[in-house]
Amino acid sequence: MDNTFNSRGYFYDLALEVIKNFDKANKATTPVLVGTAKENEIRRKLEDIFPSSIGLGSGCIIDSYGHTSNQTDIILYEKEICPVFCINNTPESTYYPCEGVIAVGEIKSTLKTKELVDSMAKIESVKGVSLI
Repeated sequence: MDNTFNSRGYFYDLALEVIKNFDKANKATTPVLVGTAKENEIRRKLEDIFPSSIGLGSGCIIDSYGHTSNQTDIILYEKEICPVFCINNTPESTYYPCEGVIAVGEIKSTLKTKELVDSMAKIESVKGVSLI
């Protein structure tokens, strides 16, 4: 018996689970529901591997001047210091102060020019939120 941990194999298995669950998500009845199911799958997997001090959500990034980014699929933030402003417990209507945000990301089923341009515009809107 080999007593070493194979991190590459672990992440490979994790990727296979994501692919399987993305296929399940495709059974939803509208594009919005398909997208939401896929986004939730990625958030769940990330929560499994990140430390508990890192929060995962979706919504918008804000600054103290009132600037607001576009809606972003994945937001990683520091749970210990970052207040989360959520309207009616709706993930899409959640706001995170830029000072506590670690990273953002977009979930795409396919990546063609249109999706890439959309993702880049969302990332640009996050970068436009001031860190001052």
